[in-house]
Amino acid sequence: MGFGGRFPFLILLLVLFQPLLHADDYPERTNLNTDVIYLDDPRVDAEVRLNCIRKAKHSIEVVAYKQGFDEHGARFLGSLREAQKKGIHVRYLFEHTGSLQPGRLAGSITDGLQVAELISDSSLPHPGDVICGRIIPKLKNGMGLTDFIHEKILIIDRGTPDEVIFIGGRSFDNFSLKTLDSAFLIRPVDPSKPYLGTDLSLLYQRLWSMMSKLDPPYPKKPVREKILHRLSSLQANPQSKTMPEELPKELKEELNRIMDVVNVLPKLDELLAPFQFRPHRAQLFTNDLIRQVVEERPGRSLASRESLQNSIEQELIRRLRKTMKIDLSSFAFNLPRALKEAIILYLRDGGELRIFTNGIDSQKIFAPGGTPAYLTLERVSELMEIAEKAGHADGVKLYFLKSEPDNPGQFNYLHRKMILSEGVGTGSDNLTRSSALKNSELMVFFDDPRMENYFRRVNDYQLKFYSEITHKQVRALLRTAPFMMRCLYPALRGLVEELF
Repeated sequence: MGFGGRFPFLILLLVLFQPLLHADDYPERTNLNTDVIYLDDPRVDAEVRLNCIRKAKHSIEVVAYKQGFDEHGARFLGSLREAQKKGIHVRYLFEHTGSLQPGRLAGSITDGLQVAELISDSSLPHPGDVICGRIIPKLKNGMGLTDFIHEKILIIDRGTPDEVIFIGGRSFDNFSLKTLDSAFLIRPVDPSKPYLGTDLSLLYQRLWSMMSKLDPPYPKKPVREKILHRLSSLQANPQSKTMPEELPKELKEELNRIMDVVNVLPKLDELLAPFQFRPHRAQLFTNDLIRQVVEERPGRSLASRESLQNSIEQELIRRLRKTMKIDLSSFAFNLPRALKEAIILYLRDGGELRIFTNGIDSQKIFAPGGTPAYLTLERVSELMEIAEKAGHADGVKLYFLKSEPDNPGQFNYLHRKMILSEGVGTGSDNLTRSSALKNSELMVFFDDPRMENYFRRVNDYQLKFYSEITHKQVRALLRTAPFMMRCLYPALRGLVEELF
């Protein structure tokens, strides 16, 4: 089958699996009005965000999967409270369950509610509005225990010439400082014209409106003294010192270069920094999950939701028609059904796929025995066999992150969500079956050859953080798994698929 022969099959997949467009579809932004700044290192990203929060004049709006009540989380919460003391309006939507911390689950059960109490504190000059997505209101509205708001958006001074928006995979907790991830600062070149941020702001408002009907904002009341004491103690902890003076020299220089760009309003014809882009086309996509689940009540299982509309998946399938090289980064690998079928056709036609993900040791951070890695190994082995049968032995390459949790500066978990496929796709979507059917997700696609080439070079440079796993090694890892894992994994596979 030639390259063009793939078109009818992919079009058929689009028709069968995604028959309707979303009510939430967002337009293409093709006016070069979106300025994009890439934030690579998590510590630099944290400082850029905090600097922008300090300069906020009107509003700060956040949606996040988790908000940690630890050292790094305390820095962020403290910055929000300082903004509120200046009269700045804060709105925060996050997941209560997502804010539980591995290693201290029991001790962090109340963290989410304490965070909500800090932001909605009525003793502040401007108490904030907080929705802390709780389990009971979700269950009452047809959602499941593992249905989550998973978008990550930070909007500062929305609707003003100074508007800046952050998207990506990072939350506000200590763990985010140790993960290999990405973030992007987005702002308009001409604030009088629409740009990608216009659509992200609309998405934020839709999420807030929808969730406030399910789980009303936290009541405004004075924060308890013990919570303020905890916040102060965390802020004073030496571990919280991620300020610029604590950064290594090379990261200080990186932070200064980025802030030199951020501190100046963008101009149409300016010379761009290496980490700065003006994509020819930018477009927001979502899976619109919460609305569909609440309104249509399809059920809580993955199988019952296979027919839900998902414009992210639809766009990914469309892009497979235009490329023969794909780089995919995700915390686990278990593609949704329609995308998996499209990837199989792509591989049979000679396409190449590089997969960057977590191995067994990295996945042990969240799951006993690293069980999600065995699901990844199973799924990748299937694709490797398909590519080999098509005569492309190297059609699929798998890279596991090297996990060295005790090595300072070494990333111990991959949390990046990115696909390079005729452009750059990034956002909150992990590109897994559970993300498609259990999480409310966003993904932005940027069409710009310079941007795509930049991130392919990033992946090539960061190969030093990974170990390549051949098909022979994949089979061996599955065959030689510990006895208990071989016994338990078949019974746990369904749960692993739902969570990862």
